[in-house]
Amino acid sequence: GYPGLLAKLFATVRAEFRRDVLIFDAADPVFGGRLCQVNGCARTQRSRRMCDAHHQRWLRGGRPELEEFLRTTSAGPDDRPAAYENRLELHRLGWQLKLEVQYALQRRRDDGQVKTRPGTARRVVNILADNGAASLLELSEQEWAGRFPGSCAAEVLLRYARRQVEDLWLGTGWEAEYRRDLWSLRDLGTPRGRGRILFVRIPHQRDKSPLSRQAAQ
Repeated sequence: GYPGLLAKLFATVRAEFRRDVLIFDAADPVFGGRLCQVNGCARTQRSRRMCDAHHQRWLRGGRPELEEFLRTTSAGPDDRPAAYENRLELHRLGWQLKLEVQYALQRRRDDGQVKTRPGTARRVVNILADNGAASLLELSEQEWAGRFPGSCAAEVLLRYARRQVEDLWLGTGWEAEYRRDLWSLRDLGTPRGRGRILFVRIPHQRDKSPLSRQAAQ
């Protein structure tokens, strides 16, 4: 188990994220974005200031002059967000894993630095559920990465989520980082630290010496 983690999750996850179904506003600064520039459209921009639907309509129309297209196109009754577009269902996850995912999404929102599509989060949730996981910490970052073929954005989100949950459990800084097999230079306070150091386990030896480590890609 992971002593103390569950209590920390219960104390940290806010009510807005502690739900089986999360619905994000289309204009959410992290899980949404600016609205499509087509008049009356309530979908989130994806390309050329338009949502996916209007961008596809623009392409099918032969790519007319963009400003003219935006000015003369109006949203219809079908141009509301699809029921699933900004929706994330967590009911397939066990209670602890659900809290872990909710906590990671909360941290993503609070960080406010990386746009994250709800569809990417759905991909992560589906992979976790299909693998029957009880916790993000069951597998290492590298092991989880192998479960995400061809889905770079979902893999990045999974790595982020696992690191956030582990940080909540173990803490941050040198003392906490030392217990891990994968060190993050950023979490160690290294200026502009974006690299990582992977320590290969040697049976019956916990010494992290130069002979037992590899640079992580």
